[in-house]
Parts: sequence; structure tokens; C-alpha cells
Amino acid sequence: MTLANYITIIRILLIPVFSVFAWLYGQSVIASEPYEPYRYLALVIFTIAAAGDALDGYVARRFKQRTKLGSYLDPIADKFLIFSAIILLSWVPWGANDWQIPAWFAWMVIIRDLSIGTAVAIIYLLNDKVIFRINISSKLNTIAQLFTIGWVMLKIVPFSPVYPTMVCAFLILMSSYQYTLETVRQVIEEPPEKAPIP
Repeated sequence: MTLANYITIIRILLIPVFSVFAWLYGQSVIASEPYEPYRYLALVIFTIAAAGDALDGYVARRFKQRTKLGSYLDPIADKFLIFSAIILLSWVPWGANDWQIPAWFAWMVIIRDLSIGTAVAIIYLLNDKVIFRINISSKLNTIAQLFTIGWVMLKIVPFSPVYPTMVCAFLILMSSYQYTLETVRQVIEEPPEKAPIP
């Protein structure tokens, strides 16, 4: 265990705390009595957990604390945080007139990541190794998802959250296409008999 890993674990522990306050605020909106302290707490906790991604990465690089455990925990923390926010903000409204993330977008995010996970498993079974480089559309997609989550939680933009989710949907399709091409390339170019043992 290193300081960087402790920071990542704290980020993971903050996810259920954020989820509770996000759900409580949604319930208060449903009851037509929005309790704003719940929204502020959810927003602050989400911001801390998201900012922790940069902090644990900096600590790991600065103090040479990169570990195999950290390489697993960090993406888990990132995915769980975004998944929790998107699912919750599509499940409970955060304002009048359907002020929430559309359910179809939440399903799109889930299906995309399950598809990538399946592709990784297939490549590993065939080649005993997986090399997936993060493409630019995937990075832009993550940024767009965080932007969409902020759009809903901050409630300072008067336009429906459906607009940023449409941008995210386009980026999801682009990154999924690139991951599909990469999956096919690795399966075709590195057959099992030539796959190096890690």
C-alpha cells in the first residue's frame, strides 16, 4: 500500500456517500420539496472524488509509487464514479421538466463498457495479453460525460441535459468503432500460437 493507493481507496469509498446524497436529493425533488444541502453535498463529494484522480496520479509519479494494485484500482474508481453518477441522475430527477440524464444514455454507457470488457476478455483468452491504447475519442467521451454530469448537478444552464448527452452519444459511437477495429486487429494479427507469454 502506498499513499497514492490510499488516495484511490478514499475515492472509491466516497462513491457510495455521493450516491446516497444524490438519491436523497432526487427523492426530495420527487416530493416537490427540493432540499438543496443534499445537492451541494453530492456535488462537493463528486468533485473531490473526481479531482482525486489527478491527485493520486501526481503522487504516484512524483514519489515513484506506481504499483500493479494502483493500475487496477484507479480505473475502477474512475468507472464506478461516473457509472454511479450517470445511473443515479437518470434514475431520479434533479429538477422539473425531466431535468435528468436520459435513461437511453445510461444504457448506452453501460453497454459500451460491457462490450469493451468482453473484447478485452476475448483478446486475453486468444493472445494471453491485451494492449489497448486509449484513443482520443475515448478521452473526449470521458470529459463529455463529466461535463454532462456537472450540467445536471449544477443546474445553472437553462437548456435540457439531453443536449450534452447527444454529444456524448456521438463520442461513444466513435470510440466504440475504434475499439472494435483495435479488437479485430489484435485477434487477426496476433494469433494464439504467436502470442508472447507475459
